[in-house]
Amino acid sequence: MSNVQPIQVPNTTGAVRSFGHARLNLNGIDFNGGFMNLKWEIENTGENQYSNNPDPMGFSLGENKYSASVVLYYDFAMNLIQQIGPGFAMVPLVGFFSFGGDGLPIYTDQLLGIRLSKIALDTSADSNKAITLPIDLKPVKILPLGLDPNLYPLVGSP
Repeated sequence: MSNVQPIQVPNTTGAVRSFGHARLNLNGIDFNGGFMNLKWEIENTGENQYSNNPDPMGFSLGENKYSASVVLYYDFAMNLIQQIGPGFAMVPLVGFFSFGGDGLPIYTDQLLGIRLSKIALDTSADSNKAITLPIDLKPVKILPLGLDPNLYPLVGSP
């Protein structure tokens, strides 16, 4: 007799999320159809701590490093920059990456304190592709589903 338990799989409508379910909002602007790439990453640099045993005795808290990027179509990028105005690379923004669809629950990730840290124009004379601007976002914090990945988050003064 086997003691193997079946893997619990979330109930779905049969639809699997794809890029068409992604939504982007930066600085209060909805980019419906204005982007072709969304990425974010959270990396914790904590390290295993060792004693006089080959197995780790624990781990350090490390540091959380947050990064994100988008690829915007030219007119959408220019609209964003124009709406932010002078100092557009230094003004902190809030962003939302959402994933939903007809009959699917909506999941939203928050990106806080975003700076447009690197913007690159991507075009060439021999290309018939749309002109795009890859933009590296430098968020201070990413909250997947609105949840803080840090067990001991910083709290502002009251």
